[in-house]
Amino acid sequence: MEWTDAQRAAIDLPRRDVLVAAAAGSGKTATLTERVLLTVCREKDPVDINRLLILTYTEKAAEELRERIRNKLAAEAEKDPGNGRIRRQLSLLPSASVSTIHSFYGRVIREGGPSLGLPPKLRTITPEESGMIKRRVMNDVIDAAYEDGGGGVYDAAELFETFEKTRPGEALTDVL
Repeated sequence: MEWTDAQRAAIDLPRRDVLVAAAAGSGKTATLTERVLLTVCREKDPVDINRLLILTYTEKAAEELRERIRNKLAAEAEKDPGNGRIRRQLSLLPSASVSTIHSFYGRVIREGGPSLGLPPKLRTITPEESGMIKRRVMNDVIDAAYEDGGGGVYDAAELFETFEKTRPGEALTDVL
């Protein structure tokens, strides 16, 4: 692959944290994969893959990254079957921290939460639970607006009724 100057800098920068931020399809995953490979396989001062923190935004991207790293390491191991360092990195890959930012911080909170006084069974709510809570709050707000007749700068009940007349069949809570 032909690397741009910015990609090459991200790949080659030794012993530094690197943030790779760019548009979709610009080669972020390829750049990060190459950086990881270089970091774990270099002859001078290599780092085991399970000592790296590799974060991305989506589960799909994290899985793709893990798979690309695995494939690159496997290709390197095939080229140099006697290289114990590469075989070691392949064996460490399942314990490597390649995840989303959200799951990483979730793990930090779960593992470090008790020392911060957080409940030991603290967990992240599911998208379904989040949707239910949002809907319940929205319904409560709408109900309160109907009950007090708006009570503010505008008449909320009138706003809601106008919406329902102009967009029949569409629930206001869904739109909001």
